Amino acid sequence: MSGIPKKDRFLTRAQVEQRTGLKRSALYRKIRAGEFPAPFRVGRRAVRWSEREVDLDRRGAGGS
Repeated sequence: MSGIPKKDRFLTRAQVEQRTGLKRSALYRKIRAGEFPAPFRVGRRAVRWSEREVDLDRRGAGGS
């Protein structure tokens, strides 16, 4: 079953902060520097991150 791709979920900023240990300002600083995946807009005042992209970035960064 490992050949079946996992369905992608969408994470809120709070969920991304919890998974990465980054606070809001550090998260957006890394995004501006191109060191973290950018979110996508799902509403006028709401953004989400792809769980898959966040997990891939964490693995590439040594899990930190």
